[in-house]
Amino acid sequence: MRTICVLLLLLLSLPVYSLEYVPGEVIVKMKPSSGQQNSIQNFISKVSTDRKMELKQAFKDMNMYHYKIDDQDSVHNAISDLEMDPDVEFVEPNYIVRKATVFDNQLQSMTPEEVALMKATALSTQTSDIGLPITPSGRQNLGEQGENSVSSKVTALSFVPVVAVVDTGLDINHDVFVDSGAIWTNSAEIPSNGIDDDGNGYIDDVNGWNFVSKNGNMLDDEGHGTHVSGTVLSAGMDIFTTPYEASPMKIMPLKFLDHTGSGKTSDAISAIYYAVNNGAHIINNSWGGAGYSASLHEAIAYSYFNEVSFTAAAGNSGSNNDSSPMYPASYDVPHLMAVAATTSLDDLASFSNYGYASVDLGSPGVFILSTIPCSGGTCGHGTSSGTSMATPFVSGIAAMMLIEAPTMLPYQIKEIIFGESDYIADLDNLINTESRINGTASVTNASTASIDATQPDYTFTPLRTLASSSSGGGCGLVKNMYQQQQPKAGGGNGGAKSTKIPWSVFMILGLFGLPFAIAQFMKKKSVSTQVNRRKHERFKMESTVSMEIGGKKVNGHVNCISQGGVRMNTQELLEKGGVIKMVISSPDGSEQIEVSGQIVWESDKQSYGVQFKNVADEVSDQIENWTKDLSPEPYK
Repeated sequence: MRTICVLLLLLLSLPVYSLEYVPGEVIVKMKPSSGQQNSIQNFISKVSTDRKMELKQAFKDMNMYHYKIDDQDSVHNAISDLEMDPDVEFVEPNYIVRKATVFDNQLQSMTPEEVALMKATALSTQTSDIGLPITPSGRQNLGEQGENSVSSKVTALSFVPVVAVVDTGLDINHDVFVDSGAIWTNSAEIPSNGIDDDGNGYIDDVNGWNFVSKNGNMLDDEGHGTHVSGTVLSAGMDIFTTPYEASPMKIMPLKFLDHTGSGKTSDAISAIYYAVNNGAHIINNSWGGAGYSASLHEAIAYSYFNEVSFTAAAGNSGSNNDSSPMYPASYDVPHLMAVAATTSLDDLASFSNYGYASVDLGSPGVFILSTIPCSGGTCGHGTSSGTSMATPFVSGIAAMMLIEAPTMLPYQIKEIIFGESDYIADLDNLINTESRINGTASVTNASTASIDATQPDYTFTPLRTLASSSSGGGCGLVKNMYQQQQPKAGGGNGGAKSTKIPWSVFMILGLFGLPFAIAQFMKKKSVSTQVNRRKHERFKMESTVSMEIGGKKVNGHVNCISQGGVRMNTQELLEKGGVIKMVISSPDGSEQIEVSGQIVWESDKQSYGVQFKNVADEVSDQIENWTKDLSPEPYK
C-alpha cells in the first residue's frame, strides 16, 4: 500500500490549550488495565485527597470521569500532573462547543399564509426534490382520520425508531409534536414523583433530560433544537398541514446547549451516553467546534459499538474540514455521517464547510422551514439556514430506513444513504460522495436489502497521545535533535539559542505514527451513472504534533490518505517495521518533496518512531531554503 502524507506546518503564538474551555474542569480517561473497581476507587480517593478534585460525573462504561479541580489549581497544571499518573490514558480540558447555524438569532417566524405560500413553491426544493416526506410500507394514511387526537390515529408500524436530538432542547408543547405523538416517553419513569424510578441516574426524565439545568424540563430557550427536531420529523410526515398525522418516529430531546447556543463537551458526552443507554437508534448533532476532544471521540465510538447511528453537521465557516477539522463531524468513527449544506439549486451553500476526505454528503440547508418554539400561545413555523438544518434530514431518513429494516446496523444505513444519493456536478471534489441525499431511494433500498449482521472493526485511538512532556517517543526525539543544532555556550552568538528552525525538525514531524490514528470509514464515491462506486473505504490517518523549539511554538499536522480501497493492519505495520512515504509541502504550498521513513522500535524509550535515513543533501537543502526566512512569534 502506498500512503501519501502531507505535512502542514504552523508557527503559532498560542498556548497548548488555546481553545475555549470550562475553567476548573477536566475529563479523565483511565487505562483499560485500571478498569477494576478497586483501582478506580483508589484513583478517585487519591485525587480527591491529594489534589482536592471533585468527581462531577462518571461514564463507567467508557471508564471516563468528569472532574472539578481545586479552585487554587489551573487546568494546565492539573493536566500536566495527571498525565504522569500510570493509571491515566488521557486527560483534557472540558471544551466549549456551539450550535451550527449561520449566525445567531436567525430563526425567522412566518405567518400561516407565508408558510402556505412557501409550502406551495420554494418548499418543494426542501422536501420533494430529496424524496420527502416518505410513507413507510404497511402504514395507513393517517392524515385522513378526520380527528386531531393521537388516540384516534392508528398505525400499522411494528417498529418506531427513536431519534435523540442533542441540542438546545425542544418545545414539547408545540402542536406539531403534541398532536402527532412525536415526543419520546420514558415508560419506566413516573412523572413528577421526585424519584429515579428506572434507576438510570436521572430523576423524572419522562421525555428526556436537560443537562444545562440538570432536570427533566425540556425548555428550548434558544429555538435551535425545536427547529432541528421538526426537520427530523419532516422526513416521514407533513409538519405543515393540520390535522397532523401520527409521527412514524419518536424524538428524544436532550438539551446540552444553553440559551446562547453554547455547551460543554462533558454535557455533550452525557447526552450521547444517555441516548445510547436509553434506547435511541439515531443521534442528531447539529453543533460542533474546531478542537479535537479525545473524550468526545470516545463517546462517539461508544455509540458505534452499541449500534446507534450518528449524524453531525459539517460546520458553517465555508472552510475545508480536510485541513481545518470541525468536530464531531471530523471524527473517524465508521458510522458517522458528516453533512454539508446545499442550496435549492443543488450547489454547495456559501457558508457550508466541505472536504473531500472528511465531509460525506450534501443535504438541503438554506432557508429551511420547520417548527419554532411557541410564543404568546401561538405555535408556528420559521426558517433557518446552516449545516444544522441539513443534518436532521439525514437523521430522519435513517429513521425511516429503520422502519423498513429494524435490525439494520448504522454502518449499513450509512452505506445505503451514500450509495443512493444523487450525484451533483457542483459538488465534485468538494465532498466525498459528490452527491446530495435522496430519501425515497434510500428507504426503498433498505426495504429490500440483505441485512449485514456485522460492522467493520474499529479501535478507538485518541489522536493526541503524545504527552506534553519530552520523555515520550516522538517529542523527546525532536527535542534531542534540535538541541544538537544549538550553538555551544560562548559561541559566535554569545550562547543564545538559534532562532532558525533546522530542517531535521521538519523531518521528524513525521513521527505522526505513534500510535496511528486510523479512520476506518467506507467512503463511496458516487458518479452520475451510479456505477463504479467505491467498494472499500478510503483509509485516512491524521495526527497533530506540538512542540516548543527555541522559544517558538511549532505545530505540525499530518494528513494521510491511502490511494486505494485497502485495509491496513496497524499492529503488523508497527511490529514489522513498515515504510512510510511522506510528502512535505513548502510553507506556501507551491512545492513538494517526498521522503521515506521506516517505523522502528526504540527500546530505551519504549515507543515506536519513524526513522529517516540517507536523506539526500538536496532534500535537506530544499527544506532549509524553505524555512530560512521564517520568523515565528515567541511562544507565550
